[in-house]
Amino acid sequence: NGARLIVLKGGIVENTTSTASDENINISGAGCLIYNAGTLNVNKIYADNGASLQNAEAGIWKTNTTKCAGGASWENFINWGRIESDKIISNGNQGTLYNACLVRANTLTFDKVSLKENSAIEAPTISCNAFYLRENSIIRATTIKTNQALVVDYVGISDGKALLSTQTLDLNNFSNLSVKFLELS
Repeated sequence: NGARLIVLKGGIVENTTSTASDENINISGAGCLIYNAGTLNVNKIYADNGASLQNAEAGIWKTNTTKCAGGASWENFINWGRIESDKIISNGNQGTLYNACLVRANTLTFDKVSLKENSAIEAPTISCNAFYLRENSIIRATTIKTNQALVVDYVGISDGKALLSTQTLDLNNFSNLSVKFLELS
C-alpha cells in the first residue's frame, strides 16, 4: 500500500517488449497511484484494490491494455491529457473513468464514464452502465453495451450540447434506459 509511480513532465516510461500476458506495471492497494505528466508507453498496466490512475494535462498514456481490476475497492482513472489504448477495462460494475480531454480505445469497459466539458471519447465498443456528459462533450462508439439499465445524464449549462453517438445499443435484455438533462444556472 502507498506505492507510487510518478512520471514528470518530459519524462518517459517505455516498455513494449513484454508478452501480452505480462504486466509492465502492476500496482495494488488503496493509496497506490500512477501519475503521468510525461509519456507512458507500455504494453499492460494492471491496477487493483483501490489504486488510482491519473494522466495529467501534458500526459500521453499509451498501452495495449490498462486494466483496473477492482478487487475489494473501486478504481478511478482520471484523464486530463491524451490516452490511446487497445483496451481500457475495469470490472464491469466497478470503476469510473473521468475524462477531461481525449480517450481513444478499441474497447472501453467501466461502470461509469464522466466527461468534463470540451472532452471526447472514441471507441468502437464501450461497455458502461452510466454516462455523465457536460457541455460540448462527445462520446462516439459503434456499439454501446450495458449489463444493467443504462443511465445517460447531461449536466451542464442550459444552452449547452453534448453528443452520445452509437450505431448499436445493446441493453443485454434490460429495457431500462434513463436519459436526463440537468441544467446548471
